[in-house]
Amino acid sequence: MQTANILIDPLPLAVPVGGRDLLIDTNFRTGILFEQLIESNEVPQEEKIAYAVNLYFQERFPVNAMEQMQAVEGMIWFYTCGDEERPKQDHRQADTHIARRIYDYDIDAPLIYSAFLAQYNIDLQDIEYLHWWKFIAMFKGLAQHHKIVEIMGYRAMNVAKIKNRTEREHYAALQAKYALPDNRSTEEKAAAAGALFGGMF
Repeated sequence: MQTANILIDPLPLAVPVGGRDLLIDTNFRTGILFEQLIESNEVPQEEKIAYAVNLYFQERFPVNAMEQMQAVEGMIWFYTCGDEERPKQDHRQADTHIARRIYDYDIDAPLIYSAFLAQYNIDLQDIEYLHWWKFIAMFKGLAQHHKIVEIMGYRAMNVAKIKNRTEREHYAALQAKYALPDNRSTEEKAAAAGALFGGMF
């Protein structure tokens, strides 16, 4: 599977498995649930693959080991919007080697909801379907004035590089205030999911 361009390529509805296209659930809620599953400490590791399969695949999951691996790879590819090898810049700190996740679909749910409603006039509670890739593109495109974008900016900030002590302490306090319990980036969680699921076959 190759990198896809949302502007010119049709949005995927399936992933190739065993020489055929296996339909997946492409709704944005499924992508959110998948990410929450990866992060969950309450779901036993050995049960996560069954939950993930039930979330994404609309057809019977293949029993052949090779096809299972292809299905998992397709699932991760879809979750990362077709480019799991993209530069490690999305939703993370850009100016250091430290990976820092800057949003959470549970903690930030009200702010994400209100931002989509205000900017796109999309009610994420009422809308029945929105393709995951469209949702992610819109999320990344939220304007700076939204509270969720402001908070993500605090979380992404490298306060160690701020020379002024008063300013540094100010932003460090804001960063602590809005800190998330799990600071892994989207790409790191995708890699963790691939390693987790790959080890179960």
